[in-house]
Amino acid sequence: MRIVLIDSTEHQHSDVEQMIEYLKHYYRSHQLELETVKLKNLRITKCSQCRGCTQKIGDMPEKCFIDDEMNYIIDEIESADAYIILSDTKSVFNKNKIHQKFSTRLVAYYYWPFGQLQSIPRKVNLHKKSILINYNTASYFKAQSFKTSTQELGQTATAIGAEVVDSLMIKPAVNFQAMMNNYTKQLEALCYKLIPKRQMA
Repeated sequence: MRIVLIDSTEHQHSDVEQMIEYLKHYYRSHQLELETVKLKNLRITKCSQCRGCTQKIGDMPEKCFIDDEMNYIIDEIESADAYIILSDTKSVFNKNKIHQKFSTRLVAYYYWPFGQLQSIPRKVNLHKKSILINYNTASYFKAQSFKTSTQELGQTATAIGAEVVDSLMIKPAVNFQAMMNNYTKQLEALCYKLIPKRQMA
């Protein structure tokens, strides 16, 4: 089983980097590998809205003509069996620009021929599972910003054919160890939900 972590964090957080390493170790202890796709480090061009990728019918996303790394990301998504979708939130008033740009390119996961008023999702049946993690540094309205984030990440999960089984907001602490003292049980319970039953014994 292959789990892919889609890291759409916009800002650099040492806590997040250490948490990802912790998650890799956690899944390795269950004989599973966690691979990371860090969107910030990849070249993703703004969608041209040409809808060329939406014209062919089928349940597989169409590749884009734009010469960037989005087609590589789609290959990574398609080869995965489950997902962790990670974002960060600095303010309820500011959208995560990394995730926003990435999500517009997920139009490839929709069938929308010219002349048709509405798009149709290619992944109608959500055969895969996903969990959502929001690293939240907002000073105010944390609950609202978390709700907004999970809605956006949930739309991404649905587009790529994954059911959202749970979500978690993580707030920073004085250091990584203090943060993990607050969230280890919740985080492991969350990640456990992606482990196949045959490996839970």
